Amino acid sequence: MSDHERERIEALLKEATTEAATALAELERQTASKEGRKAARRALYLLRTRGIKPVAEAIVGEALPDRPEVETLRAFATAFDGAGNRILFFEIADPYGGNPMAVQMMVNDQTGLQTSDSARLTRRDLRRRLQQLEQLQTEGLPFVEIPADYGRWLLAESRELLRRQNKPSPAGVLELLPRIGVAIHDYLVSPIYDAVPVEKRNAEKDVERDPSALFALPWFENWFFAVEDVLRALTDWENATGLSDASDADKAAEMRERIVREVATDLFTPGVRARYVRRLEETADILWRLSHEADAKMAVIHAQELAADSAVLEVPFARALVERTLIAGLAVMKEQRAERTPQG
Repeated sequence: MSDHERERIEALLKEATTEAATALAELERQTASKEGRKAARRALYLLRTRGIKPVAEAIVGEALPDRPEVETLRAFATAFDGAGNRILFFEIADPYGGNPMAVQMMVNDQTGLQTSDSARLTRRDLRRRLQQLEQLQTEGLPFVEIPADYGRWLLAESRELLRRQNKPSPAGVLELLPRIGVAIHDYLVSPIYDAVPVEKRNAEKDVERDPSALFALPWFENWFFAVEDVLRALTDWENATGLSDASDADKAAEMRERIVREVATDLFTPGVRARYVRRLEETADILWRLSHEADAKMAVIHAQELAADSAVLEVPFARALVERTLIAGLAVMKEQRAERTPQG
């Protein structure tokens, strides 16, 4: 990225107007520099979180297609689970008034679109299917209708992840794409920031900010790193937690702090950090649509802290996620050890 591009991006970010956001969107689309695109995208993200958006044409890069007079698609989505998976569900109306097509997809925020199943359903069976998906909320996975255009964009995003890995879409997806359609708008920044702008978040001081409160919610209680990710640290963690003598309390605390710092530094690469920001934002959006507003605001606050330029060790969410993974991993290790021990 040239000095000129860097200075222009900084100036546009400081200007913080719709025109500046539009210029950043155009720059992100047109520049040949990878670093320039990344810097423009970052600046555009910061403006969007403050409610400053580019015009849609600048994001799309071409004239917007006309909207159909009657929307022929309904879209639904779950929040993310602890492994970065979520369900996308589409109801595609039949153009001749027949039974609608139901399409259920599983997507992952690292590997993209994983599975796709479709079938024509009677309206009664479709209602039953949607009711079954709504019951996922009792298992900590909220499910709600989202704007159709947003659903189209989420599908396109998941297919882009496949493209980057040189992997094909699951069978039947390509045939469905013309009926699902193409997104008109860009959602690089989660729609939650339209509902909860920065001014509103900062004004509400009563929102719980302790990450332990977040992980106590059913939507986040299954969020962990994989046990394999912390396996090498579990023996040291067990030794630290096994120091029960009062005189060893300070030593144990120092050991636990060292382990958390080392594991957090190792695991929270920039890519992982960005994925967890997105998971928090997207889950907050789903919760907001379901009127779980306090939970949504809590998730947005942690997303913003994780997205900031501060060191990951200064982010309470990151430290809490690592520590709870170590605790859970140690429990798994002890259970496996007990299973291997011959019974007397």
